[in-house]
Amino acid sequence: MSQELELHGTLQLRSATLEDTEGLQTYCFPDQSVQEVTDHLTKDLEESSEDDVYRIVAETGGHPIGQIRIERSVLENTTATIGDLKVLAPFRAFGVSTMLVEYAEKLAKDNGVQSLEIELSVSDRSVIEAYRKWGYKERQTIVLEKFFNGTQMEEDTDPIVAPDQDEDADQIEFGVSEFNTDEDATDV
Repeated sequence: MSQELELHGTLQLRSATLEDTEGLQTYCFPDQSVQEVTDHLTKDLEESSEDDVYRIVAETGGHPIGQIRIERSVLENTTATIGDLKVLAPFRAFGVSTMLVEYAEKLAKDNGVQSLEIELSVSDRSVIEAYRKWGYKERQTIVLEKFFNGTQMEEDTDPIVAPDQDEDADQIEFGVSEFNTDEDATDV
């Protein structure tokens, strides 16, 4: 597969639009269909109107050659996830990835985000090193996972769904008669 671009040396960082779909699919997400990219981009644009998601595009010569995404945490409004950084290979040497990350950080900070985080697989060594270079630090976190029926759960499966309750099931009532605030709290 060959990709040809005619460039004139100007790089613009801006918010993504639906008109970026085909270019993003061609240059950043060639493993996805145009429809998949359209669906993801449409969802992000809807959420961007609520300041929950920001998708930034790096454009040169009229072509979106890179992108990054920020998503504000639902639970903690001052925290956001940064990721989905994609830059067409020839432009990585020109620092486009760094420019996208710096632009995303400024946008997040200007919109009240106090911390950005990214979750990566241990095997993504080059990506981990790049984010370290940009000032990101590892946080010691343990991820525990349980597979049901010996297979990995689908991403859209909600494991915390109560089974149908039998109308004749016993009900448990409880109350707290004393609460000691001097003891250390625990999450477990």
